[in-house]
Amino acid sequence: MTAREIDERFQTPVVGRVYGWAASKAGHLRDLLFLAADFAGALLALKGSQWKYTRNLIYHQIIFSGIDAIYVVSVLSAIIGGVVMVELMSFSPGFQTDSILMNAMVGLIIREIAPIFSTLILVGRSGSAIAVELGGMRVKRQDDALEIMGINVAPFFHMPRIIGMAVSNMMLNGYFVIMALVCWIAISSFDPKVDLAAMLGLLAGAVRFSDVMLGLFKGLMLGSMVAIVCIHHGMSVKNSATEIPQRTSRAIMESFMFCFVLDGVLSVVWHMVFA
Repeated sequence: MTAREIDERFQTPVVGRVYGWAASKAGHLRDLLFLAADFAGALLALKGSQWKYTRNLIYHQIIFSGIDAIYVVSVLSAIIGGVVMVELMSFSPGFQTDSILMNAMVGLIIREIAPIFSTLILVGRSGSAIAVELGGMRVKRQDDALEIMGINVAPFFHMPRIIGMAVSNMMLNGYFVIMALVCWIAISSFDPKVDLAAMLGLLAGAVRFSDVMLGLFKGLMLGSMVAIVCIHHGMSVKNSATEIPQRTSRAIMESFMFCFVLDGVLSVVWHMVFA
């Protein structure tokens, strides 16, 4: 249905535009869900010979998205951990010996800060690369050539990126937390008023298993979401190479939006079910 037909049906241009916008967003979400379903189906149908090739692609994706991003995550986690520590020390001197503040801040780092920032790094480094790579493949019609030969592109183009991004985000999430807490300990060691042994005891007690599981689960879900969004936009390129930067920009912005929305939904659901 065109915009003109919608306007004529609803007799109000504003209502028609709102309806058209809602319909387009619903269709977009449907396409993302179909892509996720195709990934699940391809994963279940994967055979032994296909798995060997796909496994190598997954390893390459993990190296690019996870291992190669360690330097960026190290710098960012150290800066964020240091800033949080300095601000807390100025707000509440000696907070390292306060179990309530320590539990709150460690839980915040593990549950919220680390998943969000590790995913944003993943979007900037790997999400954009996926959209550009698949967009270029679409312009060259490489996927059409494979489909003509009867080859399903999902196990070779979609699955390695989704699994690799999910695993990489979990790894980066855990590494972010470790580096932030190490930075806390390093900064506190220069404060003569802080009993480092007591602080380490409180820090160890503040790291709860439920928080760790939530952080890792968020890393898994957010990484998969970023991969699905970027794959969708990369595969949505039609004929012209000028569509690639447009689709890449949309993939990045949409990944950012879904990142915060999905993070909030997971936090609310987790605390409603397990709190």
